Amino acid sequence: MKNNRLEVSSVLQGDHAVLSIETGWTANTSNHMIEVRLFDDENRIVSSVCSASPKLSLTLERPNLWNGIDDPYLYIVEARLVEGGNVIAAKEATIGIKDLSFHPDLGVFLNGQPTALKGLKLPADGKTADKEANFEDLAQVVDQLHASGVQAVLVNFNQHSQDFFDLCEETGLIVWPDTKESLEQWSKHVLEISMS
Repeated sequence: MKNNRLEVSSVLQGDHAVLSIETGWTANTSNHMIEVRLFDDENRIVSSVCSASPKLSLTLERPNLWNGIDDPYLYIVEARLVEGGNVIAAKEATIGIKDLSFHPDLGVFLNGQPTALKGLKLPADGKTADKEANFEDLAQVVDQLHASGVQAVLVNFNQHSQDFFDLCEETGLIVWPDTKESLEQWSKHVLEISMS
C-alpha cells in the first residue's frame, strides 16, 4: 500500500466548505475502506466520509473560518485505512478553512474582508529554510515573528519544511509564496517590518 503524506485543501462555497483529501493509500482488496473524519477544536466529529478511493471529499456546513492572528481556527482531519473492520493505518493533518485572495488594485482579502498586512521576507539561508530543522528551533522563529507583529511571511516554498508551514498556520501567519507575480503584489500591498 502506498502511504504518502495526507494532503488536504478546502474551498468555500457560500455557507459551506468542501474539503478535498488525498490519502496516498491504494485499496488492494475489496475489504479495504478509507474513512475520513473532521474534528473541530473541541474534538467533536463535524463531518465524515467513507470510500474505497484514495481521494475523498467532504462537506462542512457553516465552518469556523481561520482568520489570521485574530483567530487561527484549525480543524483536524483524520484518515484511517480499514480492512475487515480493523484499522491498519492512520494519519492526520490540520487545516484552517479560509478564503484568501489578492486584488491587483485593492489589496489582500481574508474571508471577504480587506486586510492590511505587516510582513517579513524570510531569508533563504535562515533556520526555517532547513528542511531538517528541529521543531523547537522552528517554533522559536515563529514565536519571534508573532511577537514582532508579523502577520505574513514571504518564503520560497521549496526551501521550508512542512513543520514550519504548520506552525505558521497554528499561530495565524499568512504564508506568501516568493514568485515574480506574488513579489509584485507583496511590494504593493504588504508593509514590511523587521524583527526586533
